Amino acid sequence: MTIRHALRRLLPLLLVLAGIPAQGEGPLYVGGEPSLSGGFVTGTPVSGKPFHWDPTKFPLTYWTDQGNLGGLSKTGTSGADALVQQAFQVWQDVATASITFSKATDLGGNVTASNAQAVIDAVSDCSTLPGPPAGTVAKPRTIIYDDSSGSIMLALGDDPNVTLGFADAVCFSGDGTDDYFNRGYAVLNGKGITSLNASTELKPVMIHEFGHMIGLDHSQINLACLGFCGAADSEGLPTMFPILVDGAAMSTPATDDIAGVSALYPTASFSTSTATITGNVYFSDGITPAQGFNVIARRATDPRVTAVSNVSGYLFTGDAGNPLVQDPTLGTPSPFGSHDPSLIGVYEIPGLPPGDYTVEVEGIHNTGTFAFVGGSGLNPIGYLGFEFNLLADCSPLFLSNTASLATCNAADKRTITVSAGQTKTDTDIILIGTTASLPRYDAYEDGP
Repeated sequence: MTIRHALRRLLPLLLVLAGIPAQGEGPLYVGGEPSLSGGFVTGTPVSGKPFHWDPTKFPLTYWTDQGNLGGLSKTGTSGADALVQQAFQVWQDVATASITFSKATDLGGNVTASNAQAVIDAVSDCSTLPGPPAGTVAKPRTIIYDDSSGSIMLALGDDPNVTLGFADAVCFSGDGTDDYFNRGYAVLNGKGITSLNASTELKPVMIHEFGHMIGLDHSQINLACLGFCGAADSEGLPTMFPILVDGAAMSTPATDDIAGVSALYPTASFSTSTATITGNVYFSDGITPAQGFNVIARRATDPRVTAVSNVSGYLFTGDAGNPLVQDPTLGTPSPFGSHDPSLIGVYEIPGLPPGDYTVEVEGIHNTGTFAFVGGSGLNPIGYLGFEFNLLADCSPLFLSNTASLATCNAADKRTITVSAGQTKTDTDIILIGTTASLPRYDAYEDGP
């Protein structure tokens, strides 16, 4: 059965906004219960295991469109194909990640507005596995180039003035230990793209979308960059931030991006050279686990630069029968995410360079022109268009020196010292300002 899930889209920052106060960056998809897999997942995926590409298939081959990308030629040292190779190379060059890429050939034909949907449908039609996609154009990992008018974006229902690109990994399989993607695709908007701006405006889009294609979700760090982004904030801004804020900065993976890709495709040195902070987020009763809040560990010496995030409950299903968060495409319950209630408020932040850290919690940005919902959402429930606000007098809340209680007082922030290879576990966070009248947000919540 074909999974038509919410595509991850990168949007441009068109306006300067005022008044705006995830493993590191979570995985794009998490395996669900075997009983829920049905036609969505082949085999028996382990509950709560992120999907990734099978490392025995590396280098991961990809196929590019036959046409030009906007005003950028397909071939040549500065052409679209060369830029695609450079974008994949950015992920390949992460020292603690082991994923590699290689261009195969071109797609079997030119993708246009008239056949784009058919090509994507062919890639997403998992019934043709283990063979290639049906038809003559689509390939297992398809890269589509739009023209200078954005006609493919329009044909697929997107506004080429708003959406810079989108991508997805599809056709899931599991063997009970590892859960894999089998196919993927990316669509790159060509409107306004020329040889003069490709490296600053197109390359970061490619890197971002290929991040989705290899299994990374969006990330929220240094949210102030939706307004004014200082030098340190810009340096720490993740490539997987949902909005293209700074093309130059987002062309280089931040600490959060490095942690995310390394967690999915770790080298032997990843777990021994970095540290992990893990714990639970609870509502202010100290009992009820809180899902869907953004947790960030920041190094004390450079907090805006060295920062890694994770969404609480990222391994738990985002849709457990609650009609408020139904996936209109898949229905309910969702086949993605564990149904183990002990995972509802769990966060895990790996990939931390040794040092002193503080931990903070904030709501996922869900209002205004650039809300992080739908195609710009964060794992696990953002793609459903439903996020929780942080009901407190301040944002972010900091892990306090007082037991596990959060605090608004930055002077009372707890400092956590981690060394290489260490996992720090005594870091539960009890939110303040939440009340017993909060709505029950899923069928598995077992708090009061």
